[in-house]
Formats: sequence, C-alpha cells, structure tokens
Amino acid sequence: MNDKQKKILSFISPNGLGSITLSQLGKYIGITNRQTVKYHLDNLEKMGHVLVNRKNGNIISITPTSNNTNEFLNIPIYGSANCGPATILAEENLDGYLKISPKILNCKFSNFLFALKASGDSMNLAKKIAGGPIEDEDFVIVDSSKTVPEDGEYVVSVINGAANIKKFKLDEDNKRVVLLSESVREYQPIFIHEDDDFMINGKVIQVIKGVR
Repeated sequence: MNDKQKKILSFISPNGLGSITLSQLGKYIGITNRQTVKYHLDNLEKMGHVLVNRKNGNIISITPTSNNTNEFLNIPIYGSANCGPATILAEENLDGYLKISPKILNCKFSNFLFALKASGDSMNLAKKIAGGPIEDEDFVIVDSSKTVPEDGEYVVSVINGAANIKKFKLDEDNKRVVLLSESVREYQPIFIHEDDDFMINGKVIQVIKGVR
C-alpha cells in the first residue's frame, strides 16, 4: 500500500465518502488525474480495504475493529515473500484472508495490516519478534503504515519487483541499506544503493506459525 492509498483510507469516514467525486478525492490526496484516483481506489478494493457501491458510488472503509472481542479477524493475505534471495514477485493480488482470533494477534487490528506466507529458511533464527522465529510456511503479519524502519527491525521489502523478508540496517556512511539474514545457514547480506529499485512495504510485527 502506497502513501496515496493510505491517505485515501484516512479520509474515509465510518459512513463512507458518500457522493464525493473522483476529482474531489484527487484534490485531497494531491492527484489531478481522475483515472489515477480510480486506479488507487480499485487497488484498495482488491486488497480488501474498501467497498465500492456500484449503484450509488458510495465508498466505505471495511471496519477493522469490533465491539465484540470474541469476533474473529480477517487479515488479507497477499501471497508469499522470500526469506532468502528476492525471487518471488510482489504481486498485490489478494490471496484470501487469514482468519485469526483477536486473542492471538499481539497488536491493535487496523486496515494497514496484511499477511504474507514466508518462503525459505534465511530468517529461522529471527527470534526477536513476537511469535518468532520466521520459518518456511509461517505467516508474517505486516504493518504497511511502518515504511521507515529503524535498525534491527524486520521488514518486507521489494527489490526489482520481488518481495523478501529481512532484518533492516541503514548504513548512512556508505549511503546504502543492508538487508540481513538470521539463519542456521550462512546467507550473504543484500546491499541496496539509495538509487536502486527498492521500497519498504512494511514492518513485520508478528509471526503466526504454520501447521507442521
């Protein structure tokens, strides 16, 4: 989820956007092209964050919380990410929902949370994270609002269109980002230049162990 999409979500009230036009919404988020605004809305709908009523054009946010603490939560799953070389394409296609008890989730549920299935073993010693370490076939819960990580935090990043899960380190002296593995096997760091095709999709905040 990018900054424009986050701004759209923050603008949507619990009652929806009503009859607001794409041009009006675009003015709020700083986009003049109506088709670009529609593109962001379509992506938010695909990701399960909003619902668009095709009859009256009303746009509503899917409410992430409930007064009933026993109600199960649905966290959108957006495919897989490597715990190794960045080889799995980061397609924003909804791959179902992770149905989970709020008693298991260790943070407040929000529209910015999504899940990924971990692939590989390069983070199987990453124990400094709730529910860790991150092993093959585990689910990781990601907060997409956390795109400016601090050293030592675990992130989902995209390198040349491929997603990976790594420990983040900012090497300011050499103007680079270093992505580190924590594994029983030896994996070399990934070195990212500030001008590379690279972005942080969010911070990994919890591991949900897979069934083995």
